[in-house]
Amino acid sequence: MARRYGFTARVDPSGVFARVTGRVDQFERVFRVRIGTTFNNDELANIWFLHGNARLQLPPAMRSLVRDVVPSYARTASVPA
Repeated sequence: MARRYGFTARVDPSGVFARVTGRVDQFERVFRVRIGTTFNNDELANIWFLHGNARLQLPPAMRSLVRDVVPSYARTASVPA
């Protein structure tokens, strides 16, 4: 299912959780949201977030497969020289 939208997905051994990866523009298009980014100095991480209090809008083909979504991503970064 994920490939249909240009994503890759991995399901954990329990079969309950999945990690879906893709480009920001893919997530914005498929889930009809705007994604922003900021740098967190305390954690030295790039953080991506949904603008406002937006919620992901699942495409109809995914609704029967997904119970809940936690849109969260952070990537650690090195200290600029």
